[in-house]
Amino acid sequence: NYTFQTNFILDEVPVLVTYESDIEEATQLLIEAARAHANIAIKETGEEPYVRAELADSGIRLRLRYQTLATDRQRISSAIVFEIVKKFDRSDKVEFAYPHTEVIYRPKEA
Repeated sequence: NYTFQTNFILDEVPVLVTYESDIEEATQLLIEAARAHANIAIKETGEEPYVRAELADSGIRLRLRYQTLATDRQRISSAIVFEIVKKFDRSDKVEFAYPHTEVIYRPKEA
């Protein structure tokens, strides 16, 4: 029972960005997205969204963590995801990472 002591829970949206991405800008964009959609929880709890990071095979996994209304968690999470996609599309410094293979041909030195 999530709402036994409070109406809010800690939620998380994981996002994988390329190693070439500007991590500071990605972090800022994630926090902006959370502030836009979890503003009720931020006002009520006084807890700002934050980002944690970890290395992954295909990029850097950023975990956007924020307080949200337990009863609206999925709706708010989805709104944040859509907001993140829009923000990343407008940025030329941040790209989503995905598993893929890149072949680079280099001639052998004599």
